Amino acid sequence: MDDWFKAESELLRPVPVTISESGEALQIEAGVPGFDVNDLEVNVEGQRLTISGKKETSEEKKNGTSVYKEQRSNEILRVVNLPSAVDTAKATAGLKNGVLRLTLTKGIKGKVGTTKVEVKSV
Repeated sequence: MDDWFKAESELLRPVPVTISESGEALQIEAGVPGFDVNDLEVNVEGQRLTISGKKETSEEKKNGTSVYKEQRSNEILRVVNLPSAVDTAKATAGLKNGVLRLTLTKGIKGKVGTTKVEVKSV
């Protein structure tokens, strides 16, 4: 299992997460620098939040007959067990300056199953 965690940490960039809880909602901030709204996918299911993202870049330089090409892939994945059940239908997400901010209303009134949350640029 230690080998699995080591391999995962080498492939996926860590995503720091801060969770604050009020009487009615959970506020979550996740650091995702370098990603934009189209690169991210946020899913909420009951008491679980999944943040994933993939960004691929390609660079090509030509100098006479020589060609230099480089491709990079940057991926993130973070699964967070939430301290309480949330209403998945009321989940909101915004991205500003590399910080993803989510507001999750407490409760279980949302539909059963996984709900994809649209991330908006703020």
